[in-house]
Amino acid sequence: MVKQWMQWFKNGLATLIGLGLLIAGLFLYEFYKAHKKPITHHVALPEPCAFTAPKSFNQHEIIPIKVHAPNGGNRQLFRLGQSWEAIGEPVSIPPFTQTDWYNSWSGFEWEVTDTVKLTKPLSGYYCVAYADSNNPSQVYYQALHIHPDTVPPVVLISCTNTWQAYNHFGGQSNYVDNVRPAYYQKGLWLLNKIFPQLKPLVHLPFNRPYANGGDIWEHQHPALRWNEEDTFRWHAEWPGEWVTAAFLERIGVKYGVYTDRDLSNVSALQEARLWIISGHSEYWTEEMVAQLEQFLAKGGKVAFLSGNNLYHPS
Repeated sequence: MVKQWMQWFKNGLATLIGLGLLIAGLFLYEFYKAHKKPITHHVALPEPCAFTAPKSFNQHEIIPIKVHAPNGGNRQLFRLGQSWEAIGEPVSIPPFTQTDWYNSWSGFEWEVTDTVKLTKPLSGYYCVAYADSNNPSQVYYQALHIHPDTVPPVVLISCTNTWQAYNHFGGQSNYVDNVRPAYYQKGLWLLNKIFPQLKPLVHLPFNRPYANGGDIWEHQHPALRWNEEDTFRWHAEWPGEWVTAAFLERIGVKYGVYTDRDLSNVSALQEARLWIISGHSEYWTEEMVAQLEQFLAKGGKVAFLSGNNLYHPS
């Protein structure tokens, strides 16, 4: 009997070891794919949706936008100043179908199908609303950041890296993964619990729309507006950026709007006297940190108006 129990024990142990090695092998294979090879797959595209470059644009610049609108429709430009102000009249957009083939590292390779140019050049937060011709209530809101010709003393830096970290369009964000197998995600969670200093890299491209673009109150979507009572929807993350801009305009302070990408690449931001970061600016690149240190060293002032800043490398 003892020998039989010992044999069962050995067989069970061998089976567990084999399963453990199989799971470990599958995990390592998925880990390799995640870090060495992008995933390409088809994505269901909402109608309409759009995206543009992650930088800010000059107030005189023609802004290229890549729009997926199989039914066509119209667009309306808004400026987010002291109020949600419509700029000009709605413009018709022709039908155009973009590819649904998505690369988890580089995003979508879409064609530019629309351009926007401000009729009255003015720095600030803007939003382009694209409405479907068959269903006008189906709207996608594309945020735009517009800066003046020269860097002003006061600069607003929009936390676009964090916007993308929470954006799960294409199936993945830093908090949602509908692409990788469940066992891989559980393995990463366990690995992070054992080695909390490890931060597995997730490739999140900028060349993609924002998820739930028709619902501008979503946490991961930056577009904003007033509700029927002319008050902000405070449960959304991004109204803080608009609030700051509205306040500066109310007291007559001129400002420029820039993005995290600009903070990484535009050395002219060092010419400002004050940087204001009013949003949830969680994800920072090494270049952004270097710019911040240089700015502070030369006597520049920085106002962080929210928490959880500079928390994750990007």
